[in-house]
Amino acid sequence: GLLYLGTERGVRVSFDGAAAWHKLQANLPDVQVADLAVSGQDLVVATHGRGYWVMDNAALLRQVAPDMKPETRLFAPAMAQRGLDPGVAIDYHLAAAPKSLAIEILDSAGSLIQRFDGKAEAPKPDAPKPDAGKPSAAPAAAAKPAAASSDDDDEDGPPKPPSATMKPGMNRFTWNMRHPGYTIFEGMIFWAAGNRGVAALPGNYRARLIVDGKPLEQGFSIGGDPRVTVSAADLQARFDLAQAVTARVSAANNAVLLVRGIRAQADALGKAGKPVPPAVSALIAKLSGIEAEIYQVKIQSRQDPLNYPIKLNNKLAALIGIIESAEAPPTDSTRAVFAELSAQLDVQLQALEAALATGLPAANAALKAAGQKPLERKALPAGDGKATAGDDAAAKLW
Repeated sequence: GLLYLGTERGVRVSFDGAAAWHKLQANLPDVQVADLAVSGQDLVVATHGRGYWVMDNAALLRQVAPDMKPETRLFAPAMAQRGLDPGVAIDYHLAAAPKSLAIEILDSAGSLIQRFDGKAEAPKPDAPKPDAGKPSAAPAAAAKPAAASSDDDDEDGPPKPPSATMKPGMNRFTWNMRHPGYTIFEGMIFWAAGNRGVAALPGNYRARLIVDGKPLEQGFSIGGDPRVTVSAADLQARFDLAQAVTARVSAANNAVLLVRGIRAQADALGKAGKPVPPAVSALIAKLSGIEAEIYQVKIQSRQDPLNYPIKLNNKLAALIGIIESAEAPPTDSTRAVFAELSAQLDVQLQALEAALATGLPAANAALKAAGQKPLERKALPAGDGKATAGDDAAAKLW
């Protein structure tokens, strides 16, 4: 019973075979609609004088019935295609604002791929009313000029992980069809290496909406890029190698976090005015040298890689983009480069373990003799999005 109707003032929709009509306006202007066309999951609207408009994923309306109750509901996502769609649109209706909400993406075997926690929208502050008899205050934006950036090319870095909205009524969350990216650390700057995560393979998946502890699930599928012909085995090989490289980047960055966690403890001794035993200084010097082989510690801004060569973690991370640059299996040269870089990383990780195996006990023995707290093998926490190594903007050649 789903019908669309173009009118002199927009689009109408009926769910019961024209017995009743409802506005389907969204942000469409109040304009004459000359023609309508359903293209895949989308509704294309041709207007008189205001161009063409497209309502993405209008197929959701096929899941709406006139007698549908306004309860919490997860709609079945439409199929998304690699190379064409920005992501999988997950639509859900909330009967009321929940206390907690999460969206989980599962593979065909039920294993968790990603989890996105809900976030309530902050209420907009009301504008203060001016006191009677007094001039109104200047707008906050005009109170002072914005602080200038210390770097003309500075950007805010990658966006934080998306969160699902929690407002009563209809909500939409779009999963970008990617697996989690590699571990990052605060202040990390990479050259030509984004951290979007590896693209999900074509196949069947499930979306799970958890509202106040109650789960709702719907299945969906990801289709291959229709513009190319590639076998499932070739895409699987591309996926496997990209995931393997991602894991090695995380291993490299975890090593950096470990070195910095131990160094922070040693630095705390000096800041507290306590003497630092030579064995501690020797250990930190050894660890810092290993860190400098894994990550280019001289980089402080986005332009610094022009002056200081990138190191192992950046080289590995940049390889992910090369692997995913085409809907095709990895080349032999790509595999060879990964094997070479991975072997070089193993050398540094083994050196790190050797340094800790001998240097950490010696440092702690010296600290114990001085009556001070021993150093722990404790890494700094991973970054929270402050690193400059995330989205497409950070993946370009600066």
